[in-house]
Amino acid sequence: MEEQLASIAAQVAAMEAKGNLTNTMFAEAYYYLTIPLMIIIHAGFLAK
Repeated sequence: MEEQLASIAAQVAAMEAKGNLTNTMFAEAYYYLTIPLMIIIHAGFLAK
C-alpha cells in the first residue's frame, strides 16, 4: 500500500512539473506575441 502511495505521489509530482512548464511556455509565448502588437499600436498613435 505504501509503495502504491509513493508511486502515485511521484506521478502527481511529475504531472505538476509538466503543468508548470506548459504554463510557463504559454506565458512566454503570449508575452513575445504581444510585444510587436504593442509596438504597432504605439506606431499607429504616433502616425495619427
